[in-house]
Amino acid sequence: MILAASLARAADLPSPETVHIDVVGAANTIAGQAFEQQAEKKQQQFKRSIHLLENIPEPHDHDAAHHALIILGDAALNAIEHWPRGYDILIAVHVSPSLFAKKQRLQPPDGTRISALFSGAPIERQLRLAKLILPRAHQLIIPYRSEHQHLLDAMLTQDHADIVLEPYLWEESADAIKTLQPLLRNTDAILALNALGAITPESIRGILLSAYRQGKPVIGMDAAYVRAGVLATTDTSLEQYSLETERMIRQWLSDGHLPSADYPRLFSVHINTRVAQSLNLVLPDEQSLTDRLLTQEAAP
Repeated sequence: MILAASLARAADLPSPETVHIDVVGAANTIAGQAFEQQAEKKQQQFKRSIHLLENIPEPHDHDAAHHALIILGDAALNAIEHWPRGYDILIAVHVSPSLFAKKQRLQPPDGTRISALFSGAPIERQLRLAKLILPRAHQLIIPYRSEHQHLLDAMLTQDHADIVLEPYLWEESADAIKTLQPLLRNTDAILALNALGAITPESIRGILLSAYRQGKPVIGMDAAYVRAGVLATTDTSLEQYSLETERMIRQWLSDGHLPSADYPRLFSVHINTRVAQSLNLVLPDEQSLTDRLLTQEAAP
C-alpha cells in the first residue's frame, strides 16, 4: 500500500528540467544501478534529472530551479570533509547513524538542509519481529561495541514492554565467545543490530555457532546475514531505498519540508527457513510478517 501510494504520486513531480539531482558514490555500483533503474520507472522522465557521479562536483549553477545531492553509502559520506555548496538539500542514503551524527557537526552552507536514510532497521522494528516469531520470548541479548555505547543507551531508555534487553559488550578476543556462552543459557535469543557494530562478517560465524548449540536464534542485521544463518530480520532493499529517497525529495518539492533523518519506512521480512526448521520453529511466511509489521507501525 505504501509502495502504491509512492508510485501514484509520480504525476506530481515537477518537470525534469526543474530538478537537478546529483548522486555521488554510485558510479558502477549496485546501489547506483538500482537508483537509476528506479528512476527509469517514473511516469515523467525523472531519469533525465539524475546524474550519477564518482565525486562531489565543484559549486555549480544549473538552470534547474531545484538542486539535490544524494550521497550513497558510508564510504561516500565518510569522504566528505565539508558539505558542498550549490545544493538546496543533501540526503545521505544507506549510512550508519553514528557516521551521520559525526558529519552533522560540519556546518552546512546557508540555506542547505541535510537529512539521511539510515542503513539497517530501528530496534523497535526488530523487536516487533522478535515478538511475532518468538511470542514467549522475555529476554534478549543485544551485543554492542564500546564506541556505540551512546546509541545503546538511547535504545535502552525506550519502553520495550515485556522484553528485557541484556547488553553484551563485544570485544574481538579469544574469550569473546566463551564469555557469551553463559549468558545464552538464560536468554531467549540474540538481537543483532547493524548500528551497534558487534556483528561483522568476522564475528558472525562464532556467534551463530554458540547460539545454535544452545538452541537460541539470532534475529537482526540484514538479508545477507539471514542467508548466512541468522533466523530472521527486517531489511530494506536498494529499490526501496530509492523509493524512500524519492519520497523525501517529493515532500521537499511539495511543501519545502525535508523529512528528518530516520530509518526507511519501507522494508521486508526475511526468514531462513532451514534455520527455523532446525530450531523446531513454525513461522508465518515472510509476506504475512511484513504486512503485520507495516500495520503495527502505521497504527497511532
